Amino acid sequence: MFRKNLEKNHGMLFVFSRPQILSFWMKNTLIPLDIAYIDDTGKIIDIQAMAPETLVSHPSKSKAQYALEMNQGWFEEHNVTLGTSIEMPECPSPEEK
Repeated sequence: MFRKNLEKNHGMLFVFSRPQILSFWMKNTLIPLDIAYIDDTGKIIDIQAMAPETLVSHPSKSKAQYALEMNQGWFEEHNVTLGTSIEMPECPSPEEK
């Protein structure tokens, strides 16, 4: 929130403790972003464009464990589509912290 830019090829990865329907909005987000929802196996299950400074909810189409936000157009420019597998970083679960 409140970012005026996002460096090229940089993004924000959100990690959740379990697969679930996720939903994001763009309140106080000043730049257009795309969001990829990723399941627990690392497969992209949904990609959505999100307009800046809106309260529109963008729920995942099915259960996801990760959400990756990138500059709008990044996924298309890099031929990242539904079904693409992503190697996820090793993240300790909240129970392990």
